[in-house]
Amino acid sequence: PDIVVAITIAAVVLGTNLAYYSSREGTMSHLYSFFLFTVFILLTVNWHKRRGIGLLMALGALAGIITLVRPTNILILLFFFLYDVSSWKTFLQKIKFIFSHFHWFILMFLAFVIIWIPQMIYWEKITGQLFYYSYSEEPFYFNNPQILNGLFSFRKGWLLYTPLMVFALLGIPLLFVKMKSFSWAVLIFITVNIYVVFSWWCWWYGGGFGQRAMIDSYPVLSIPLALLINRLGKRGKLISRGVVFVLFTLILHNIFQLEQYKYNTIHYDSMTKEAYKKVFLKLHPPEGHWDLLKSPDYEKAVKGIREYP
Repeated sequence: PDIVVAITIAAVVLGTNLAYYSSREGTMSHLYSFFLFTVFILLTVNWHKRRGIGLLMALGALAGIITLVRPTNILILLFFFLYDVSSWKTFLQKIKFIFSHFHWFILMFLAFVIIWIPQMIYWEKITGQLFYYSYSEEPFYFNNPQILNGLFSFRKGWLLYTPLMVFALLGIPLLFVKMKSFSWAVLIFITVNIYVVFSWWCWWYGGGFGQRAMIDSYPVLSIPLALLINRLGKRGKLISRGVVFVLFTLILHNIFQLEQYKYNTIHYDSMTKEAYKKVFLKLHPPEGHWDLLKSPDYEKAVKGIREYP
């Protein structure tokens, strides 16, 4: 229903850190990745309705742009390949289709590569290398992902500073009942994405508001969020009004946090449990706030040495 779509859009745009990165730090990649993910999901759904080589090549080119903007976002291809897979039977059917139309997917890959060619030419011209890793010695630690810290820490916990996304995660199981075509695509993508995002050595992603690396995946998370809102909205007026009230409260909470961040009440990378408790619902930093902050040890973190909490 249109009302569910409207509520979901309002919740994602105003109730998450997307609001900050679209209004105050719009030069960072996350807003653009958010848009590109949205288009990719739309084209994925359309392609599965009417499969054709032209749209598949468009998806390949779009995936190339998405990966060029932020390389780890190549994971969005998981969504494409797992969309409309709801059982072992449909999984085998998808595999069979890919092999029987393998030349289509070769062209999809070529469309992906073509997007990269100008960048590769630039890299070769400037650095002498076709592929250049600009992050130098900044690694991922896949054997030691900081998932719990990334989700719940006072420094930069995603669900602590963007609690509205808890509802999106709660909506994922409903996909297996009401929207099976999306179920495995959303679950696998979100699971792998969380693992990869929080395997980065700097799992708090430097200075910023909330877990900015998760913004890119909000279009995917909007699907279970909308489903949950729709499901709860059918439980009667009391529950539906309660849902709207909770979402509205979380939106106001997010906007208030943005103002706290503007005044350094929420610090960009040094929050602690004590600091969070002291500034809760306070617009300006209270006396003694700065003494409760703990700056990250970036040198230890980049070497994979535990430095938090």
